This record gives sequence, structure tokens and C-alpha cells, in this order.
Amino acid sequence: MRAGTAGCAAPKGEQIHADRIERPRRAHHRRLQGPRPRHCQGLRRGRGKVAIVARNAEQLAAAEAGIKAASPDAEVVAIPADISTAAGCEAAFAAAEKAFGQVDILINNAGTSQRGPFLEVSDALWQNDLDLKLFAAIRLGRLVWPGMQARKWGRIINVLNTGAKAPPAEGRRPRSPAPPAWR
Repeated sequence: MRAGTAGCAAPKGEQIHADRIERPRRAHHRRLQGPRPRHCQGLRRGRGKVAIVARNAEQLAAAEAGIKAASPDAEVVAIPADISTAAGCEAAFAAAEKAFGQVDILINNAGTSQRGPFLEVSDALWQNDLDLKLFAAIRLGRLVWPGMQARKWGRIINVLNTGAKAPPAEGRRPRSPAPPAWR
């Protein structure tokens, strides 16, 4: 069996590891901007379990409804939490673990990007971005790792905006013409 898109399990929500078959329980954090259950598409073929985490309760409820509509047999728990803090990460993990007993697949996907001219981006904006994208992934990874290690199976998937690799040109100021000596 092969895995589908990031975070999706093989058909019927199953993963094969050595001689045991498991039904993965996923914890997926993202800053939601509407129902986007694309990382959970593998659920359409089975009965997977997904915990989704976001700060905005209204958008979180819409995403939960979208996943349930696309995958009626899936178990979905929506967890409102601010994972840009250590306490928020711990609360989100505890809620996912309480709902499903364990987390087999963690998908870190903040789903947002801050940008601007380099010299105009404040330290506070840099820190907010690092807390949400980098430190949340580190903290959640530390929380799920021991269980994955004990079960000898698990996956941590980090999804970044393509702007992190190739920022758009609009953040730069237009170049001035080259001095006459360089022409």
C-alpha cells in the first residue's frame, strides 16, 4: 500500500508497518482560513481519526464540517488552541491524546505567511512567525515523539508555504538604475 498526499493514510485509513496494521490518529495544526481538508483526503476511503487545531473557533468549526462532509466515517475533533505558545501546544496535544489515545501522524502546517520589505519587518513580527511556524513544530514534535518512539512508528510532516523558499518580488523595492560607471 502507498501513502497518498501528505498526511493521508493508505486506503481505508490504514498504514502497514512490519506485520501490524494501524489506524493512524492524526493531529493537524494550521491557521485556518476556511475549510481546507486536503491533508485529510485519504479519509474519504476509510475511517480515520483527525484532530485539527486552530485559534479561530468559527473557522475551525467550518473546517471540521468540511472534513466530515467529505469523509462521513471519519472521527474528527476540533481543538481551539494557540499553538504559538508552549502552553497552547501542550493543551492541543493533551486534547488530541484524550480524544484518540495517541497521535501517530503530526502535520505542522501554519497556513499563513508574513512578509514585507526586509528592513521594515519588526522583531515582533519575526518572533510571531517563528513562534507559530518553527517553535510550534518543535514543541509539538517533542510531545508526540515519545509515543511514536514507544510504538516504533509515527510520522511528523512539516508543510511550509512556497514563499519560504521563493519569496514573491513584491516584498522588494524597485531597483534604481545602475550608476553610469557600471553601464
